[in-house]
Amino acid sequence: MNCRRCKTPLRPQARFCRKCGLLIAPASSNGNIADNPSPLHEPVARNPALPVSPTDPSASRQIAQTPQSQPQLQSALQNLALVQRSSAMNANNAKLVSVYTQEVHGNIPSFCLRVSGTVDEESTLLEVVVEARAGWVLGNSGAPYVLSLVAFDITLGHNAEPCTAFMRAVVENFTNSTGNSSQWPEYRSVFPVILTRTQADALVGHVLQYTATLISPPPGNGDSANVVTFLRSEPFILI
Repeated sequence: MNCRRCKTPLRPQARFCRKCGLLIAPASSNGNIADNPSPLHEPVARNPALPVSPTDPSASRQIAQTPQSQPQLQSALQNLALVQRSSAMNANNAKLVSVYTQEVHGNIPSFCLRVSGTVDEESTLLEVVVEARAGWVLGNSGAPYVLSLVAFDITLGHNAEPCTAFMRAVVENFTNSTGNSSQWPEYRSVFPVILTRTQADALVGHVLQYTATLISPPPGNGDSANVVTFLRSEPFILI
């Protein structure tokens, strides 16, 4: 008896072809190897009672052919449209997308920042990076925003000290001509945090977290200020 795939002679009572590995059906009652393929290689018939996988190419056709499934499909499409509308960004607004800390002149986020080990009165520096995105009409509106940065000392349960180092408020217009916007509509600003040796040593082992807030219009211009968006950084530790 030969293998039906590669025609290699089969040993008596062999279950697999020694050349191609094909599974051989068990011997029949008359002692010959069956010529039919192994049941493991036969296609499995679909049970019409089982649900159709969403990745099956025939799923959309089967759903369309089933009248009872049409209301469910309509409901799913309506829910998807609601989610898309809720996640869409107002073209007149700006939105914070990322806040993180990094080493000075670094290019990746760092959540374990070294501030100890300075010599004499040498200052310690770290950086906080804010990234935002402006709406498509914001470049012409010139709407001013106050970008507020505040670090919270999770270890002590209050704002990080000294406040002059860990708090920042700047006016941003998110246009090409005003503010610190590096590339409209994608915004990225790097703010340095400068600590003296005494200040840095007092914060070793503390876990901090930044909160960035965009407020428009800026407070004090006569109109009520609204928080447009806020975002927190990942907690980071000073060592």
